[in-house]
Amino acid sequence: MSLMQFEIGSFISIILLMTLYGILGGVSAVLSKKGIIKIGGLRVERSWKIFFQTFMKLISTPIWLLGAFLGIFGFFVYLIALQNFELSVVKPLVNTNLAFTFLFAYIFFKEQLKRSEWAGIIGIMMGMIFLGIITRGSTGVIELVPLIGLLPITIVGIIILGVFIITERIHNQEFFYSISAGIFYGLGAIFSKAILILLSPITNISLLFFTVVMFSLTYLVAIVSQQFAFNNGRLSIVSPITNSISILIPVVGAAIIFNEHFYLEKIVGLILILLGIILLRRTIIIENHSHRKDDLIFDSF
Repeated sequence: MSLMQFEIGSFISIILLMTLYGILGGVSAVLSKKGIIKIGGLRVERSWKIFFQTFMKLISTPIWLLGAFLGIFGFFVYLIALQNFELSVVKPLVNTNLAFTFLFAYIFFKEQLKRSEWAGIIGIMMGMIFLGIITRGSTGVIELVPLIGLLPITIVGIIILGVFIITERIHNQEFFYSISAGIFYGLGAIFSKAILILLSPITNISLLFFTVVMFSLTYLVAIVSQQFAFNNGRLSIVSPITNSISILIPVVGAAIIFNEHFYLEKIVGLILILLGIILLRRTIIIENHSHRKDDLIFDSF
């Protein structure tokens, strides 16, 4: 088999695998938002007690639990992909769930996108295609210092997020919580890849334990942040922002921690994704500013 045939076959395999993940992820997101709507939204009211009571109510809601189950099942599909392809390729292609998310958001929540929003999302999706062109195996090497160095970064991020959640001092919650979820999902992707490498074979129990704990922590925080994003924003905007930010962390982290190489296609893909995120952010800011002006005019009467 020639190298070109191998790369074409690998590309088709990972596209099919990630399409399955995308369907599961899209359905999971819709059910999560429906669960939040069913309990009347997430309430914090500057109290940790109310915060935990609200989440206990959410996780006992059947429709939300079904969404969580589908998300977990999809995660196992994601792990299979990680075992066979580079993290910096797998993570972008996970975002095939965007297509299904847009469809379901329109069907179930009647969400519609403006032309500028579509332009940003198309830029993101084109970037994901470029990132998925090269599919070569991972080196299986872990640089310990950068991996352990993610601990203080994660802790600081959790503290900042917790302060903003409780104090509710966020003007653009749709964008902030989407970015936050993406960052922690990206960190979780790095730790999940590290776990797979450390398991074959197991040679460092303490490092494996550290990595499992960090993986669990980052994904838990990401899920919490994403629920607030669903609560405060549109599904068709939250998903592309969260997914796009979750790409940037693994792509850079894979180069530093796993010695994965940068290709021209990856650089082009990252540029397109960043441009798409910037365009979406600008659109959201303009829209929120317009809403505040309308509110002020209304209040004056």
